[in-house]
Amino acid sequence: MRSTCDPNEKPLCPRFKLFIFLGNKEGELFCTLCDGSEIKVKLIGRYVRILSILECARAKDLNLPTDVQGFRKAKAIAEIHGKDSGKISLPSTITSYVSKLCKLLETPSAADPAFPHLIERVTNRGARLLHPVEIFYLGQQ
Repeated sequence: MRSTCDPNEKPLCPRFKLFIFLGNKEGELFCTLCDGSEIKVKLIGRYVRILSILECARAKDLNLPTDVQGFRKAKAIAEIHGKDSGKISLPSTITSYVSKLCKLLETPSAADPAFPHLIERVTNRGARLLHPVEIFYLGQQ
């Protein structure tokens, strides 16, 4: 993946930004499309945590080949998710959350367009992000 410093060069797209509200209970995911338009979707806490876990994994794996960068098995995501939420998370639960999150992004509402493909899922195995997601924490002190 390349980044650009040239102001005349078109930025990478689509671009994703995740705004996480105080306490990680909810957030909003924005996507800037190549034509400059934006779409957004509100997310509940479990989906916010899944996206932030996958983005951290992607960022940690930048030195790995792109086909495996950021991939995490459902069990590993469940362990991190459980620590974040203070509850035990089962791999099957995480698989279900990732599946529902993907469906939500594919069809946010009847009026909104679908998000570009963001999450690659391997059914009953794990997932990874296909694009970087900038994360912003709002309301933190």
